[in-house]
Amino acid sequence: MNGIRAVRNKGFLKFVKKFNPDVIIDDYIQIVRVPKIDDKRLQIMEILQSYKWIAKSHNCSILLLSQLN
Repeated sequence: MNGIRAVRNKGFLKFVKKFNPDVIIDDYIQIVRVPKIDDKRLQIMEILQSYKWIAKSHNCSILLLSQLN
C-alpha cells in the first residue's frame, strides 16, 4: 500500500495494538507519498503528524529514517 494510508492502515494499527511495541522503526519514509500534496516538505509534515498520532495513542517511541536531498 502506498501513501499516507499505509501509516494509518488498519492492519498496521492492529499489529501495533496486538504486540504493543516500545519502539517502531521505519526506514525509507521518503517513499511514502501523500495524495494531493506535491510539496515534499508538506508531505513530510503530514507523515510526521501521522506517526506522532500513533506514538501518542499507543504510548511508544518512533524512529524514522530517510534520505532526503
